[in-house]
Amino acid sequence: MTSAEPAPLVGRDAELATLRGLLDGSAPGGPGAAIVSGEAGIGKTRLLREFARSAAAEGALVLVGHCVSFGGDAVPFLPVSEAFGRLARDEPDTVDRLRAHYPPLARLLPHRRLVGSDGTEGRLDPADLYEAVLGALFDLSADRRVLLVVEDLHWADGATRDLFGFLLARLSGEPGAPVVLVASYRSDDLHRRHPLRTVALEWGRLPGVMRVGLEPLERADVAALVRALAGGSLADLDEKALDDVLDRAQGNAFFAEQLLAERSVHRASSAGVPRDLADLLLLRLERLSGETRHVLQVVAVAGRQIDHDRLARVAGLDDAALDAALREATDAHVLDRMPTDGYAFRHALLAEAVYDDLLPGERRRHHAQFAEVIARQELPGGTDADLARHAREAGDLETAFDAGIRAGDEAMRVAAPGEALRLYEAAQELAPPVADPRTVVELPRKAAIAASHAGNPFRAVHLLEEALRRMPEDATPDVHATLLIELTEHALTVDAGHDVIELARQALGAIPEEPPTALRARALAALARALSTSDRNADESIEYAEYARSVAVQVGIANVEAEAVTTRGRVERWRADPAHAERLLRDSMARARESGDLPARLRSVFSLALFQYERGQLEAGRDTFAEVAEIARDGGRPWAPYGADALIMRAQADYAIGNWDEAIRTTESYPEAPPLHRAGLALAGLAVHAGRGAADAARRGEAHRAWWKRDAVLGIIGGSALIDAYGNLGAADAALAMHDDVVETVATLWGNRWFDARFRLHALALGVLAGAVAPAGDAERAAAIERGGQLIADVRRVAEGVVGRRGALGPESGAWVARAEAEWARLRWGAGIDVPTAEELVAAWRTAVAEFDYGHRYETARSRARLAAALAATGDPAGAQREADAARVVARGLGAAPLLAELSALPASRAAAERRDAELTPREQQVLELLALGRTNRQIGRALFISDKTVSVHVSNLMAKLGAAGRTEAAALARRAGLLGDVPGANSVAT
Repeated sequence: MTSAEPAPLVGRDAELATLRGLLDGSAPGGPGAAIVSGEAGIGKTRLLREFARSAAAEGALVLVGHCVSFGGDAVPFLPVSEAFGRLARDEPDTVDRLRAHYPPLARLLPHRRLVGSDGTEGRLDPADLYEAVLGALFDLSADRRVLLVVEDLHWADGATRDLFGFLLARLSGEPGAPVVLVASYRSDDLHRRHPLRTVALEWGRLPGVMRVGLEPLERADVAALVRALAGGSLADLDEKALDDVLDRAQGNAFFAEQLLAERSVHRASSAGVPRDLADLLLLRLERLSGETRHVLQVVAVAGRQIDHDRLARVAGLDDAALDAALREATDAHVLDRMPTDGYAFRHALLAEAVYDDLLPGERRRHHAQFAEVIARQELPGGTDADLARHAREAGDLETAFDAGIRAGDEAMRVAAPGEALRLYEAAQELAPPVADPRTVVELPRKAAIAASHAGNPFRAVHLLEEALRRMPEDATPDVHATLLIELTEHALTVDAGHDVIELARQALGAIPEEPPTALRARALAALARALSTSDRNADESIEYAEYARSVAVQVGIANVEAEAVTTRGRVERWRADPAHAERLLRDSMARARESGDLPARLRSVFSLALFQYERGQLEAGRDTFAEVAEIARDGGRPWAPYGADALIMRAQADYAIGNWDEAIRTTESYPEAPPLHRAGLALAGLAVHAGRGAADAARRGEAHRAWWKRDAVLGIIGGSALIDAYGNLGAADAALAMHDDVVETVATLWGNRWFDARFRLHALALGVLAGAVAPAGDAERAAAIERGGQLIADVRRVAEGVVGRRGALGPESGAWVARAEAEWARLRWGAGIDVPTAEELVAAWRTAVAEFDYGHRYETARSRARLAAALAATGDPAGAQREADAARVVARGLGAAPLLAELSALPASRAAAERRDAELTPREQQVLELLALGRTNRQIGRALFISDKTVSVHVSNLMAKLGAAGRTEAAALARRAGLLGDVPGANSVAT
């Protein structure tokens, strides 16, 4: 951790509100006391500290005392003595007055309890002391509320418990009393014979006493705590490291803090429990009997929980001794009884600490015992995963290897590819000690499939690269070809820098043409698919796809046949006969479904969805993308290739159609997604946030920018949205830098500088230049024209190449090319350099509108807004008004605040804004400036000392005067109209 600040309070809002209700009288039933319980480290002290802080801030007198463990002995009344001792330090006159009124109270003050005091005061009747403490508390509450907090009552002596019980009983009969008592104790320390156990139950039955039990924090809350504690070192805490801390802490705030501290010291995941924490955990076990500790060791080796019969078989105790040990362990809250006739450690870290404390020989013996019991199948419930773990730790590597592969296979059958990957990799780590031919091809292949289906395609590629590197020199050509085919197929799903065509050619070259084999069919299909990544290889790809289909039919490999037909359909979509391409894709879907092969089916249906999307059939494409995601989910592989991609593309389709709320729902509905796909979904939703002018759109995009260096499609999706986001902020330089970075990244990853997405990226960049050129100086205008000229030349070059190879541009590509031409005309018009004629300017924008009218609602509206500006600039105000009105209807429906602001800047809108400016009252101007800073009505009211209702009236009047449909639009319109002046942060209005 990087800060000495106290840990923030997270996940305890409800409990804190409950405690605050004791002071303000809002707690149901009007209680005047609370008993807070929870396991060690759960956050009791932090909660009470925050409660005490807020109570003091509201004027209450807060007295705090602690019970302390002294190895079995406790000082009587120590917490009360501490509380009044602190009061004597802070308010000595007050305590002197209390001593005069309540003489017994003097016996509790710290200076009267020092070693060497003469003890001449004589014996004190406890009843007098109790009444004195109660009287003093009421005396202190004469002019303020009093809060007495006593922590760690599980360490309290009998006298302190009696005093606290007396205070609870008396105050419970005083509804609304100005004195509030709150105490805490560790629930896991209250074994059956603990003296507080019965007393706490009795206290909880008092009418004015409320029990507040703290449960483990939710995972998201612990994550927030860890991030806050990590502070500046958060960059060192990747997703895997964070998950490790969260998994091991199990909702315990203190454990999370300790695990993070250990990680910050060692900069790596620690295999064991931090030493200080382990000592603290094991200290609880020292009072247990030797047989109980032995049973706990067996349970720890089992893996935190175990059924009774298996425990009895391995522990080696007779029934009576085992029952006694288990009773002691459960009474001490070390073990919990499970509903399935078994036992589990109360906390995983305690199990880790016990396991780490074992001697190596003890561990091996216990693991060997478990492996033997499982292998003999003497008891039900033993799994191959358990057998693999116990055999490995016992040193029986052959058994561990076989069991690990079987366990991985079982995990894949039950739709747990992430667990399967862990098991396969664990088995692979046993080579070379285990000389098994399965480590050469079979195991790497299974592990790669598991990694890919778990949403980590880069890991899949790495596993296969390692398998090729380790391949024995005497491996057969078939082995080499198989690994090359696997690497080709997995590398095709990521941008990993491989020459997939060369890999596939090498694989095919290692396999004889005759006789036809399944392996050759796969190699042919892989080469056809690799060639299909570029329309420059269309003819050769079709040739090999047909060859692959022919061989697959001969040898009866239905899934390879389907894959070959899919590849043919994907290539044919570039040809002049789209109907033929669609027939092929639908045929491949039927073949893939009949084959029962999930990957083949996902690819075939995804290919049809992509075909529909590219042809401008946006709603059909959206529905087919949704079908792909459903197929993947039903097959237990939601994050497999094409399944996860379909979710991202569905959001993109909804964005284009104008279903922006649905797009956001899709992108925010999968918090469990693997990191790559979580980033992809977030970037897919970024277009909506940018389109709506969200103040944090740029921050959202930058948070996932690292993934662009690994996935070009994410770079195109996210980069396009970020160009808009920075453009909305008026940050033209940042927008253009973003454009350059995305273009360079995609070109590097794809090994092709002239990719189709340049149409979109360059058009957006030209729009940024055109929007910023008008107020620029002569030098800046000339530079903008030079830059724009390069961009439009690139667009024309790529378009010419595409048309030459495919015969025509698709609807989306054609629209962006038209948009680039229109933006180039707007740029020249605004710069006054190489100015187009009025007719050319308007015609370019009419073409852009017409091209986007294939179904892209937002870009059609944005093109209409710029057509309106062109019409207004060339002397057609009526035409400008028609186009602006049409664009405004769409923009308001989408909540596209930046577009609405752009429309408001048209000449007619500027005049209206000037009229509105004159109509704003001074108070409305104040409200407008605070609204633009993102303030809520309540915050505005507090700042201006007016009621929330009055603020609401002003906001309504403002939106009516500005012609805005919402707060964000009002701020954007005001900013465009110059009504905000130099208000700092006025771009940060919340959305």
